[in-house]
Amino acid sequence: MTTQRVEVDPRSCRSTSPRPCRCSGSRVPPRELVVSGRAVLEDELWSIPGTSRLRELLRRLRREDDGNAVIEFIGMSVLLLIPLVYLMLTFFTIQGAAFAAEGAAREAGRILSTGGDASRQAAELAASLAFEDFDLGLDTPPALEVECEANPCSTPGARIHVTVSTRVTLPLINTGLAHTVGAVVPIEGRAVAVVDRFRVQG
Repeated sequence: MTTQRVEVDPRSCRSTSPRPCRCSGSRVPPRELVVSGRAVLEDELWSIPGTSRLRELLRRLRREDDGNAVIEFIGMSVLLLIPLVYLMLTFFTIQGAAFAAEGAAREAGRILSTGGDASRQAAELAASLAFEDFDLGLDTPPALEVECEANPCSTPGARIHVTVSTRVTLPLINTGLAHTVGAVVPIEGRAVAVVDRFRVQG
């Protein structure tokens, strides 16, 4: 069987027929199909009377498959997007809480190193305000722990170690339920403040 070379532009192939598109530049031998126990070439199959309904059915099935593929793609995208968005919200919440804890510890240390031993209440208030700045609604105020290398803490040149700790609830979870199922993340921030060595004790 000889093959006749045909020059055809592939971009001009816009056939909607279920037959294979022959725009590759050479003739493709027709496939042999078996219909009712008789071998029939594919080109002859479409010329048999009564195959118009079959052709229309194949076209309709192809259109329905295209629509189902789009619906499945949208459904899978939504199913994958929801967990991804929640993971991003959780990451940003925990990261914001970590920044707030570090800032609270640093600000509390600065107040304790400049205000003396009577500034403990002001340091606790500053720690709570640091978390409010990050829009983190805490059920209880953050815990403030202070360790001084000298007694009293306001001794010139002394180091003050401040630790701020709290628990952050995961987003979109009720607070009571979060504590029940353990959907809380412990957050801790540390800072070291040094009392001015030229500070005059009052």
